Amino acid sequence: MTRTVPARYTIPDSVAHELVRANLLSQLDRPFKVTAVVAPSGYGKSVIAAQWARRQPNVIWIRLTQEDRDAQYLVHALADAIRVHGIPLGNWSAHAIRDTPVSRMVNDLLGDVNLWPDDLTFVLDGGEDLSPDSAAVLASFVDGLNGHRFIVLQHEASPFEVAPYVLRGTGQEMSVRHLTFTAEESSALSSRFRVGASESAALHGVLSGWPAGMMLSLYVRDQQLSLEPADLFRALVQRLDEQIQTQLPALSVMDLWTEATPAALHLTFPPNWLSELRRVGLPLTAHGQTCAPHDVLKLHLRQELAKTPDHERQMHRYAGVWSEHQGEPYTTVKHFLAADDTHAALKVVGDLLPGWYRTANWQVARDVLSQFPAASLTSELRSILALAYGETNEGIKAEELAKAQLAIEETATAYFTLALRSNRTNSIDEMGEYIDRGLRIAVDQRDLIQLTRSKGLWYHLNRMPQEALSAAREAVQRAKLYGDHSLRLSTQSLLAHLERYTSSNADNARNSEQLYLTAKETESPHRLMSVIQNYAIDLTRVNRVKEAVILLRDFVDKYRESYPLCEQYLLPVLSSAYRSAGEIDKSLNTALYAAQINREAGHFKIQDTCTTVVVWHYLGQGLKEKAREFALEFLSFAAINGYSFTSYLGNAALYHYAAGDFAKAQELNLESIAAQEKDQKEPLVFLVQSLLEYGFGAITSGTAAALAESLRKFPEDHGMVHVAWSLFRPVLDQIIENNIERNFFLNLVEEIDNPKPEHAYALKIVTLGSLSMSVDGLEGAPSYGTAMEALIFHLLHPQALQDDLAQTIWKGADLYKARGSAQRARGELNKAFRKLTGNRTIDLILTSGPGRRNPSWHINPDVCIAFDALLILRSSNAAEIHNFYGGPFLQGKTHDWVNEEREDLNQHISKVYQRQAEDAGTTREGLKWLMRAAIIDQEVATFEKALQLSVLLGDSSVRQGAEQALAALAQGDEVRLQGWLN
Repeated sequence: MTRTVPARYTIPDSVAHELVRANLLSQLDRPFKVTAVVAPSGYGKSVIAAQWARRQPNVIWIRLTQEDRDAQYLVHALADAIRVHGIPLGNWSAHAIRDTPVSRMVNDLLGDVNLWPDDLTFVLDGGEDLSPDSAAVLASFVDGLNGHRFIVLQHEASPFEVAPYVLRGTGQEMSVRHLTFTAEESSALSSRFRVGASESAALHGVLSGWPAGMMLSLYVRDQQLSLEPADLFRALVQRLDEQIQTQLPALSVMDLWTEATPAALHLTFPPNWLSELRRVGLPLTAHGQTCAPHDVLKLHLRQELAKTPDHERQMHRYAGVWSEHQGEPYTTVKHFLAADDTHAALKVVGDLLPGWYRTANWQVARDVLSQFPAASLTSELRSILALAYGETNEGIKAEELAKAQLAIEETATAYFTLALRSNRTNSIDEMGEYIDRGLRIAVDQRDLIQLTRSKGLWYHLNRMPQEALSAAREAVQRAKLYGDHSLRLSTQSLLAHLERYTSSNADNARNSEQLYLTAKETESPHRLMSVIQNYAIDLTRVNRVKEAVILLRDFVDKYRESYPLCEQYLLPVLSSAYRSAGEIDKSLNTALYAAQINREAGHFKIQDTCTTVVVWHYLGQGLKEKAREFALEFLSFAAINGYSFTSYLGNAALYHYAAGDFAKAQELNLESIAAQEKDQKEPLVFLVQSLLEYGFGAITSGTAAALAESLRKFPEDHGMVHVAWSLFRPVLDQIIENNIERNFFLNLVEEIDNPKPEHAYALKIVTLGSLSMSVDGLEGAPSYGTAMEALIFHLLHPQALQDDLAQTIWKGADLYKARGSAQRARGELNKAFRKLTGNRTIDLILTSGPGRRNPSWHINPDVCIAFDALLILRSSNAAEIHNFYGGPFLQGKTHDWVNEEREDLNQHISKVYQRQAEDAGTTREGLKWLMRAAIIDQEVATFEKALQLSVLLGDSSVRQGAEQALAALAQGDEVRLQGWLN
């Protein structure tokens, strides 16, 4: 029995009078990995994409819906569409359960899709139905596609952004400019309706080539009628059977129409009514027996339906029941709300709530819950909405709604929301009060875990390290018992942050790396952000600054739209990383922007942090007036907004120093120093104190020693000294002259004057006589034996595409299996490389492959490779080659490609040796090189040359060896005279 394919996964049929628009088809043919067709309704996005898709093999079409705003639903839709295409989904099927994180599902799906031997093209119609969150997940999927293409059809200002791909040269955008009919196309279409050239030109001019308008006008053919869409639709509808005319607006509540749709809405239509709609020219996209009304038609019909509100509500009620049966919860909520049936809508939301919690899907939660009248929400849902506002950068709304909820009824979630808000505004006392009140009434384990974690953070902010650790450990333990991986990660990230003050920088980096590797495969950006934040700081402290910059920049670029908080929290860390990398201008500009967006969001604490960076930069650059202006502005802002510098007195001291009030700066700085814990000495405080004391005449030994201690603990802040080098160099000179921590400060001066480049990994590959791989002298190998052969083939043929490599190494296997083996080999090589380097985030083999071709492999540019076979092939120095040569290439392996490479290598060595012999002339040195060449190439002619020269020179031992070799070759045996190779 043939399985019915859902209409949303089928390529639309052609439409009547469809034009073949060769220029657009040609543009879609261009081999870009990503193409976005962006235009309002009625410009023929779906028509032209479907026309192109029907001419192509291996197109996977997905019509997006309201459900795809939820990232989990979107990924399942992708999987369903891929499965319909007949692609096996082994990885996906093994893990596609309810609790599987979206990122894991995407990785599993990519693992299956990238094994497929044919190039695929994904076409997603309706990108405007995505949310920022699902668009970010879709971008992850697109980024991971190896060789496949992706086309999205969407309105302007849709969440999926093509700009990053265009900037990288892997994407293109087709807009209204491309889709508008040319005068020639309008004329060609008009001729099909037997419309003359003058009338066609007039229509084209009035409608500016709008495709939908041209088509409607030509169907109507009434020159007395205005060209407004409403009038045109009305004219076409009037040509229908009266029974259809009167009931057609009711169908606008449904996005897809079949012959059975009227019955679902308790309507009666005559048979073949869909054919009638198409006959009169109403714009419908047909997917077999299912039709999708164009947006412009739905808009007109909905306006008509709205004229009878009671009937409209009833239709939405029926549509809600229908969509609920179809398993479309978001569409169901929309219909029930439109039907004023909030009770039914809330029931559906109750089923969605656990998923929102599990995936931290606050954007979708906010979008859905904000549609309800506030009074209709339960206390729990109103509190969730407040939390969702807070987690989607609507802090003021979050605070207002949470307080409104507490005025009605206390909930732990409302208190948690207010605690988060207080932390971001640095209202630390209020934060503690909200946490304590929430803990008093919390019953649900989720609330207890989140509030206990917040209590740990509150203790930390109040410089109570033991209490902070105790609360954080309790939160971790509760999360483990509760079994929620997301909460467990959230609590572990705080605990790791607190424990870093008592651990070495190297240990912290290892621990953060492990947590990051666990988190990145399984978590949403909401949970991953704090892990990234800690990990980037730890990378900077162990001089892996470049990795930190890339990690932060990539994460922010990817999630800034779907999760704005990541930009506000991580840009200050990125600014610091830029500073450590010596990119001073980038550091300053990043801090300026971060200060601005955090001010707009009401995150005064982070704004304060960014402002200190800006003021310090200006001071360091000698821009004292700008530093003063910026400092005074923030001090004024803090006073007006009631911002307290509690726990951040050192920042206030810097502002007063920049403003020229040295006495106040000294007072605040000493107060800050007195309050600091032994393991939490902040460099900024002691940098400012050093400047103050230098200005007062002499730097005390205590301040100099404390400055050295803090800079040892926080090496990422060495960049602060670098930024203010002209200002700070005299300070360091005085400290060094006074012989205080002399060696440390001399090393600091050397570090700034002569910065060392970041470490480049030295990879050594040995293939001659033996097979080994080592990094910086540490030897190891991938567990998958053939992986080494794949690496060696790539190094010898760097331009070869992955499929060429796969079919060479795994000759005889079909492409599907060979591609899977190549991907496994790449993964095992990267795994072995990470183990040897101790860096669990770096890859040895990178891939690229925009467009329709399978990807090529590339060696990470941070890796320096010494590969004996390649060194020999690139050398024409006989002595150098002799030094590298340790025996036959990949000894013992007999694959066809190995034999060919071995032969090529031997021929090259022999030629170089023979040239060396010629240069040496009729000498024993020349004879030695000639015999070496003969042993390598195993050629009769070369041995005969050696024999002749040995006779001429009277060298009996060489003559005897050459004669034995010639006899062996005559018998078809290999000559083994290894002594001559020494």
